[in-house]
Parts: sequence; C-alpha cells; structure tokens
Amino acid sequence: PTMPTAPQIDAPLSLGNFFPDSDDEDESEFDQCYETQTVILSSRSIQIRQYAFHPYNANRVWPGVFNLSDYLFKPETEEHENPRTLGHVMELGTATGILAIRMMLGLGEICESIVTSDVVDDGEVEENVRYNFELNGFVSTENGEPNKTEATNDVDDTTADKLSRRMPIHIPHTWGTGWDQSTQNKLPEGMRFDTILASDILLYVSAYGALVQTLLELMNPDCFPTQAENDKTTTQTK
Repeated sequence: PTMPTAPQIDAPLSLGNFFPDSDDEDESEFDQCYETQTVILSSRSIQIRQYAFHPYNANRVWPGVFNLSDYLFKPETEEHENPRTLGHVMELGTATGILAIRMMLGLGEICESIVTSDVVDDGEVEENVRYNFELNGFVSTENGEPNKTEATNDVDDTTADKLSRRMPIHIPHTWGTGWDQSTQNKLPEGMRFDTILASDILLYVSAYGALVQTLLELMNPDCFPTQAENDKTTTQTK
C-alpha cells in the first residue's frame, strides 16, 4: 500500500517551554499543544487529535497503522485471503485510537468487538482516545452522550444506523505490570479475545520483555476460546 505523506500524519511539534525563559527560571513546564487532523484510513475519513509530545510516544498516528488497516480491509482475492473472522479483538498500543475507530466504523465487517489498551499515565492517553471517538460521532460509555460540538458528520447514515455508536472499553495497562490487575472490574465477566492487534508499538529493546509478559498473560487459556468452542461455533454457523 502507498504510505501516507508526512504532513498527513505528523503530530504538531512544539518546543515551547523546553527551555525556561531567562527572566523566569521557575516557568519550565512543557506547554503541551495538539492539532486535529483529517486522516484517510482504508478509504474512510477520520478526525484525529494528536499531541505534540508523550513520554511513551502514545501521542500520534504512526505509519504502521496504515499498512495494518489496509491489510485488514483489503478486498479478498485469490492472492489475498482477507481475515474476516477476527472475532473479539484486543488492540495493544492504541495511541490515538485511530485503528479502533476505523474498525468500529466497519463493525461486523471484520470483527465483532474491540477493546483498546495503552500505557498507564496521568490519564492523557485514555482521555484522548475517548475524545477521538467522540470526535467521530461515537458515544462515551461514561457520560452516555456524544460530543455534540465536536462530533463530525463524516459517518454516513446507513453505517450509523447499524452501529450502536458506543465506543469500546479502554484498559490502561503498562506492559509487564499484571494484566489481571489492570482489567479488574473493567471487562465483562468471561470476556475472551480471539485476536490481538498491534502496530508500531516497539521503539525500545528494553520494552520487549514486558510486552512478552503481557502477551503471555493475554494468551492464557482463560483469555481465548478453546478449540472445542471454536469447533462448536463453526458447526453452529454452518
């Protein structure tokens, strides 16, 4: 697939307050800024707010998400078998939430549901994911109302009628810190994931071990349907 141009996906850059003013050395906090952009992802126009900075790089749309999304939504051909049975999806390193938004706009097309997750911070990542969902017409599960002033009309009525328009659950989780602790009282009882999605989530070798630990916890038999359950579902479908 064709990679996006830099201006399409770049988060705003601000160096303001990196260096304290010479006349006021106490004023040295970073002045966070953001920019809302229209990003085309697998033929859908999505509004996304990106921050200038985040200590864990969870502030922007990374190029890998375009390749992953195009792969997931690419029409099936003899050369390309489209994975239409993702089932219940867990997305690790959701960042701005753009991939989850795109999948929710096509809910039922390639997955049944999606849960997002990213690093535990001061709440900035989770708030921005929620904001971006509301920006694209989804309803917050907390307040029950969409963002009336910011919600876009870019979603066609036919799709909107088919969707619950309710944004997915978000799980703040820092890899290697215990998945069960992070999800306590946040997921429906017995909820299992069929697919784990992630793109552009590793920048530092030091994070590999923690990511593997979280993946092993997610791959616990209690998290995934058994083969017998899959066979039963397949039989019922037939």
